[in-house]
Amino acid sequence: MHQPKNKATLANGRSATKDFGNSFSKSFTVGIMTSLAYRHLAPAAKDVCNLMFVKNDNARFHKQKDADGKPVFTFTTADAVSFLKISNKTFSNSLKQLDAHGLIERHKRGGLIGANGVASEFTLSNRWKDWLPEGKHIGHANINKARAAPKRKPIV
Repeated sequence: MHQPKNKATLANGRSATKDFGNSFSKSFTVGIMTSLAYRHLAPAAKDVCNLMFVKNDNARFHKQKDADGKPVFTFTTADAVSFLKISNKTFSNSLKQLDAHGLIERHKRGGLIGANGVASEFTLSNRWKDWLPEGKHIGHANINKARAAPKRKPIV
């Protein structure tokens, strides 16, 4: 049975409204997704990171930039709770992890205490390119050990 189409629905079934929920990042590249910095994030931090890239593109489109020309965007705890259904603590830990891994920089600190309820502003960073996991040597030692190991006969 054919259902009547809403004005805000396109022929392909997608929403025609240009809201944040229907956005996808154009700046989230394969290089970022395959980087050590991104791959070593907790799942919730990856979700927050993905939305930050969408917010960055939205800020670029609306010309919300700092003095250096980098897009600046806000991401509040209310946004995280609404879009991702995560707790305040999980969002806070995700922000710390994203900063530590070099994916974001806090442009302006916000919050309720000492900031008069102003939202924090963020920019994306390129520090993720130089990030390495702490205490881990990235090399081919394990690969070389596996290659040098004696070959075993297959179990039949």
